[in-house]
This record gives sequence, structure tokens and C-alpha cells, in this order.
Amino acid sequence: MNNSLLRRLARRTTAIGAGAALVAAGLSLGVTVPAHAVVGLTGQLVDAQGNPAEGKVAIYRQQGDSSFTTYSTLTLDNGSFTRTSYPAGVYKFQYSSVDASYTEFFRDKADLASADAVTVADGTTANLGTWTVEQPLVTGTVTDPSGRPVGSAQVTAYNASTQTRVNSDSTDDQGRFYVPVGSAPVKLHVTSYRYNLSDEWYNDKPTFATADAVSGSAAGTNLAIALAPAGKITGQVTNDAGVPLEYVEVWTVSDSSYNDYVDVTDKNGVYVIENVPTGNFDIWFYDPIGEYDDEYYNNVQTRAEATELTVSPGQVVSGINANLTPEAAEVPARRSRSPVPSATTPALRWWASRCMPGAPRTVRPARRSWRRSAPTARVSTASPSSTRSPARTSSRSRPPPPTDTFPVTRTRSACSTPGMAARPTTTGRLS
Repeated sequence: MNNSLLRRLARRTTAIGAGAALVAAGLSLGVTVPAHAVVGLTGQLVDAQGNPAEGKVAIYRQQGDSSFTTYSTLTLDNGSFTRTSYPAGVYKFQYSSVDASYTEFFRDKADLASADAVTVADGTTANLGTWTVEQPLVTGTVTDPSGRPVGSAQVTAYNASTQTRVNSDSTDDQGRFYVPVGSAPVKLHVTSYRYNLSDEWYNDKPTFATADAVSGSAAGTNLAIALAPAGKITGQVTNDAGVPLEYVEVWTVSDSSYNDYVDVTDKNGVYVIENVPTGNFDIWFYDPIGEYDDEYYNNVQTRAEATELTVSPGQVVSGINANLTPEAAEVPARRSRSPVPSATTPALRWWASRCMPGAPRTVRPARRSWRRSAPTARVSTASPSSTRSPARTSSRSRPPPPTDTFPVTRTRSACSTPGMAARPTTTGRLS
């Protein structure tokens, strides 16, 4: 080994020994070797009413060139956020509502450049305190015609221009609601979920087009919404012979209503559609069993021909009757009508007409015989060495099989439940 190599090894050994000695000395003196420090960020966001804000907070961190870029985005939990293990540095914050229709920067600033910056040192936690966001709110109360508060009503705000949903809230026991909205005007739809109260568009309007638009404010709007009594539509459904039809569905149809209303006829063919809001409606009669053609009021097949009904607050519109016509494809008569949900396909209608309680148990025509193959002649199988006289080939031949073949599958039962998987058997060819 040459002298230069020995000198390098000696220097390295000396350096390692000195480093170990310094570490040992530091430990003996109680000196802490600094680790990579982290910081924490926390805050509480509320609206102008003091309610916890809903939405997200975007966190921006300053870069080496003094610009700010998005570092993370946090979803508020009851208006608050808390995060740790962030590197030390300078941060800015941006709040966005759930639907992103409103945004602001900390504190109450319009853009990132003017937002307040927060410097967080190593090993510390920056608490933003209570941050009141100035998001516009639409607030108010919902009452019935006598002035009593209506709880659990749904108040939904739609953009007045695009008709897209913005936000919603349910009223509390005092009928109060708080709907966070953006800067654009909105139109409100109120659903009471009570059989005796009408749904409506603000202010006592039947349609979105006619509803009054409102703009939110940080202090709220304090609207007073008094729901009108709901209307009713009633009538009777019979067949051409005047026999009442049970289980017929009767629907309201309207382009202006966000809800459709329905009732099912009883054994006397009578229906009562309740909770009908103020507005204009077409009436559709539908037989889910499929025995009768559906139609619109008054005895027409298309909605374009239908006679439109107008329902006023609290009005009972009666005498909306229908005489349904049997379908063109005749279905065997039944002893009684029974409900068959969604029996709208030929297979379900066939099953309903034959297999529901009370349906006549008709005997199905015998299926044609089937086999795997169809020989054209029958040949004797007697052995040539047999002592019996050999049988000659039959001169009678069976008709050839049809040229179009298809698989034949036998099912478990003719009245298996619709949709039940068939039990596969041998497939063959009809002869």
C-alpha cells in the first residue's frame, strides 16, 4: 500500500472520530439536535348569522419567487378546519361555498393579491380565529294560512337565469330557513310535504317563469312565505261498459311543477289526488296491468290533445272521469283485477293475465314435438345374421325438418315469476 493511500485513510479515521466525539459531547451537555420543524393551521368560519359556514378552504403557500400557489384544499367540518404537518412559511386562504357560487379571500378580500398573509414559524400553529364570511343569504320563515310556522319544509334556490339548482335548506320548528346563495338573483321553490298545504314558487306563483327573483345579502333577506291551502283533483275511472276499474294510476303532468302527483283508484274506480299546488295540469290515466290503453283527460291519446285543468288554492276539482278502452291485443278476462307493479312489457302483461290471483287457468295449446334430428327414413336395426327375416327399409318417409332452426328452452313453469331465470334443458329443433 502506497504512502498517499495511507495518509487518506488516516485523515478519514480522524474525522469520524472527531464527529463521534462532538455528538457524544452534545448529548452529555443536553444539547438537542434540531429536526425538520412543522407547523399547524386552524380556523373557524361562520356566516353573518353566526351559523357554521359550509364549503371549502383553499390554502396557498408562498414560493421562492414570492408568488403563491395552491398547497391544499380542505372541506369544512361544521365550519372549522385543522391541519398539521405543514412546512413553515407564508400562507393565504380562500373560502368557496359548496356550489362555488360565492368565494372570498382572508379576510374579506376580493382576490389573492390583496388577501391577508399569515406567517407561520417553525413548530408553531397559526389560528385564524373566527372568520366571518360575507356570503349572501336568502332567509325567511314559512307559515301556513293561519300564520303557524311550518317545520321541515324544503326551500330550494334556483339561479334565476339558468334555472340550475344553487342551494337548499329545511325549515326548523319555527319555520325559519337560511339558504346560502351566490351573487346572482335566485328564485325559490317551497315544498311543504303536508297533504293540506300547496307547494309554491315565491311569491305565491305557480311556475318558475312567473316566480319573483330575489337577491341574497350578508344580513339575510327575511322573506315571509305563507303557503296556500292545497287543492285536490278527484274523479272515477271505468271501462267502456261502465264497470269501475281498480288499481288505475292517475297522474298530474305539468311542465311548470317540479313534482308530479298521483293516486290509485279504489274498488269503485274512485281516485283523489291531494296536495295539488296552484297551477295548470294535464291528467294522465295509466293501467299498470296493461289491460286497457292509457289516455289523457278528456278521452284523448296524446298530451297535446288533453284538456288542461287549472287548480286554484284550496280548490277541489271534481268530475275528472275517464272511460278506458281495452288494448288492441285482447287479453283474457279475469275474475278480479290485481295490482302488478310496472307490468308494461308484453311478457309481464302475459304473466299478469294468466298467473295473478283470480286469473283464469287456461290450458295452453300443446307444444309441437321436438327432437335433435329428423331422419328422412326409418331403417331396420336387425342384424344380417339374425334368424328372423330381415326387415326392409320403410318406404314411408317423414317430412323434412324446417330449414329455420332455433333453440327451444323449457322453463320451470308457465307461471314462473317474471324475470325468474329459466331452468335450461336440451335445445333442439322443431319438427
